[in-house]
Amino acid sequence: MNGHPSALTSEKRDKNLALEGLRGIACLSVFLCHFLFSFFPYLTSNFSPNSQLPPAFAWESVASLPIATVFFSGNFGVAIFFAMSGFLLTNRYFQSGDKQALSYGAAKRYLRLGLPAAASIMIAWTLATLGWMFTQKAAVIEAAGWPMAFYKEPTTFWRALADAVYGAAVFGRTELNSPLWTIQIELIGSLLLFATYAFFGVRYFLVNLAFFVGAVLVMFPNSQAQIHCLTIFAGSLLNYVRFERSRSPPISAALIGVGFVLGAYDYSLWFDWMRIVPIPTLGTPVVDLAQYDRYVFNAFGAILVVAGLLSSERVSALFSSNILAYLGRLSFSIYLLHWPITCSLAFGMMYAFKVRLGWDYQVAALVTFCTSLIATLGAAWLFERYVDSPSQKLAGHFAKEVLAPSRRNVRPQKQSGVATVSKDEVDRRQSPV
Repeated sequence: MNGHPSALTSEKRDKNLALEGLRGIACLSVFLCHFLFSFFPYLTSNFSPNSQLPPAFAWESVASLPIATVFFSGNFGVAIFFAMSGFLLTNRYFQSGDKQALSYGAAKRYLRLGLPAAASIMIAWTLATLGWMFTQKAAVIEAAGWPMAFYKEPTTFWRALADAVYGAAVFGRTELNSPLWTIQIELIGSLLLFATYAFFGVRYFLVNLAFFVGAVLVMFPNSQAQIHCLTIFAGSLLNYVRFERSRSPPISAALIGVGFVLGAYDYSLWFDWMRIVPIPTLGTPVVDLAQYDRYVFNAFGAILVVAGLLSSERVSALFSSNILAYLGRLSFSIYLLHWPITCSLAFGMMYAFKVRLGWDYQVAALVTFCTSLIATLGAAWLFERYVDSPSQKLAGHFAKEVLAPSRRNVRPQKQSGVATVSKDEVDRRQSPV
């Protein structure tokens, strides 16, 4: 491959757009998961061992097949988020070897994740306080019962504010917006990742692995969070692979194909062959991997899908369309808002259509789904523009100010016949943004 700068720049841009597209698809899978599992509970049956739920509609038996469920397996979508985070958060450091990239990422991480999450918590609290959360209507709607666990009791403003400021991101308190459990994993997992590479570099993989695993066991003893954190670490390992030197559509297709099989894993008869060899139990403080085998297989599948996407320019181009890339840009906003919208708008519409107006359940669900999707995308567009994007900029400015003393130590040296570089230009070149 030629080392022409413009070619390299274009290739990196395509990679990023492809990952953005994949992120957008993964985010939609999470939205689909929560909507479908709320109003068509039979679709959850193969995701839980020994489920006895009967199908309510004929099409549910087809939709519950792995070839379909992989597209609304929320856990698989989240695993893709974690795998991509590990790769992208360390990509610049692997390319440049500059540890300032790690420092910059660590300095901005809390604000980058915490501010939008905090805004979503306060939005959910406002909806709940106004009485606009309708999950308690699930029984009369004849929807799934599990959403009734949310918004049962009022939450005080101060408790909501505490969760917004630190409760969700640091301690994993997610009563007001349950999908935010991932924010704690993203925050702590990414900080541990930055620390690992800052301490030991990229040369000694086993040392990095031992340090990261040890830190995760201390932070999350006997918790499935260990699997998610290791997915982030595994994603960073993709930076060791020189994808630009070994692009191959067949290999890419194989990786993505196997990745989707692992991502579709459930407890149906289709996957009995994967349970022939039992997963060993390592004992405390290691989580019981056999109990969370679906999370383990989904994590491996996510890694393979991301690797496959990076392994082929043709495949990457499929995910790099303007629509998918823009959807990826909105993905964090969609993720933060979709559950409050589902619990308010979707449950409210289903109650009005099914109970008050007597509509057919499936017709009511279809109209509600289309409306909820449009509302979520519209709200995400506003949220990204007025909350998420400003939060990113603020986090970046904060990180630059925190690292300013170290940057001021850089002094351009005047040499005969060599053009000098201004301080602003030095800052720009060193900044990882």
